[in-house]
Amino acid sequence: MDLQNRKVKELSEYPNNPRNMSKEMFDQLVHSLQEFGLVEPLVINTKNQVIGGNHRLRAIRQELGEETLVPVVVVELSPNKEQKLYRDWE
Repeated sequence: MDLQNRKVKELSEYPNNPRNMSKEMFDQLVHSLQEFGLVEPLVINTKNQVIGGNHRLRAIRQELGEETLVPVVVVELSPNKEQKLYRDWE
């Protein structure tokens, strides 16, 4: 496991994100981010794609902007394992 800080603008959403979030749930996530900050790192692959935390990434972009540094855990996995981790993560 490799814990690092990355600028939000360097990160992209996972292209095969199977999850959806209602506007109400997203608004709750934004409120939580405002109140508590980011309390767990995003999980990214070596291509800077978020495989754990896409909705948090959107909320951070909306509230804190593209220049914000966020904690990330970088993992190096096969595409199949990334998808499995992603399904298990969120």
